[in-house]
Parts: sequence; C-alpha cells; structure tokens
Amino acid sequence: MSRPVMIFGAGQAGRACRRLLGPQWDVTAFLDNDRSKTSILGIPVLPPEAACGGADSSSEAASAPASTAPVSSEAASSEAEGEELSGSVSTNGS
Repeated sequence: MSRPVMIFGAGQAGRACRRLLGPQWDVTAFLDNDRSKTSILGIPVLPPEAACGGADSSSEAASAPASTAPVSSEAASSEAEGEELSGSVSTNGS
C-alpha cells in the first residue's frame, strides 16, 4: 500500500523528488508558490497553504529545497526519456 505525500516544489527538483520517492509513495500534490503551474505529470499543483489544515492530514510532506544542486544534463535527459533515477529519500521519523 502506498503512502500519500505532497512535494513542495513543482520545478525540476520537485519532479526529481517524485521519481526518487518510488512506488511506495502516492504523490497527491505538488505545492508551489507559482500560481501559473496547475499540473505536473498529471498531479495537481496547489498553493502551499493547501497543506495547512485544508489537506488530508494523513499526507506527509517531502521537500525539494531550492538550494539543491541543479539536475545534471544526464538526469534531465533521463527524465525526457522516462527513465528512473535511483537514490534514497528519508522522511521525518516515519
């Protein structure tokens, strides 16, 4: 059974985070301050305040920090070709 999660950041880092989470996580939404983004990979993009009280409290949050190094051209190429990247993601004590 997959666990629901929201990812903060609907840019390159957010998409990379979604891939790295793997099938055990059900990404229910991306959270982003850019109101022009409405959907990424078929997943809704919501304002960050949607996660505060208005969202399903059983969802966890994964963050794609702005300070992350840019995705390499190899990773961007893999994304364009639909390949998966490998890696690990930790959550807050879960």
